[in-house]
Amino acid sequence: FETKFKRYKFKKTSWFPCYGLAEATVFVTGASGKRSPSIISVNKSELQVNRVVLEDKSEDTQEIVSCGFSGVDHDVLIVDQDQNICKEGRVAEIWIQGKSVAGGYWNKKEISRRVFCAKPNGIKRGAYLKTGDLGFIYNRELYVTGRAKDLMIIRGCNFYPQDIELTVSQAHPGF
Repeated sequence: FETKFKRYKFKKTSWFPCYGLAEATVFVTGASGKRSPSIISVNKSELQVNRVVLEDKSEDTQEIVSCGFSGVDHDVLIVDQDQNICKEGRVAEIWIQGKSVAGGYWNKKEISRRVFCAKPNGIKRGAYLKTGDLGFIYNRELYVTGRAKDLMIIRGCNFYPQDIELTVSQAHPGF
């Protein structure tokens, strides 16, 4: 895209990767418009077991684009299945809290309670929205890896549908 539109003065700093969802009135994190997006290369095998290990780009790595920093109105946490807040470089569910987060789903009290009223261990201030998205924090930036509902776990390793689609599409010219 950049190569094709370079002659029309398209700049790398024109990209604006961000993360949002309807439950948070769309916008949660975003990159600065003054720099190119952050892209990191991580070890594929480590990513399959929810660990982020940076490596130089190779066949054994996967590039992931940052979705930027959370704004002043949002708190973004990465929380594991036991409701523990993960340290930087661990993949788990993205939880958010902020002024723009809705109070719940219309006429759906039970699901609203489960999704919008989450309390991570060790946090006393307010409730968090469990997004259902998976990701990690690195250098204070959010990186999204996929959706929890789409994740396939085979023999203890995580496989994302987009990775399987890529593998199949490269397996034979007919795909």
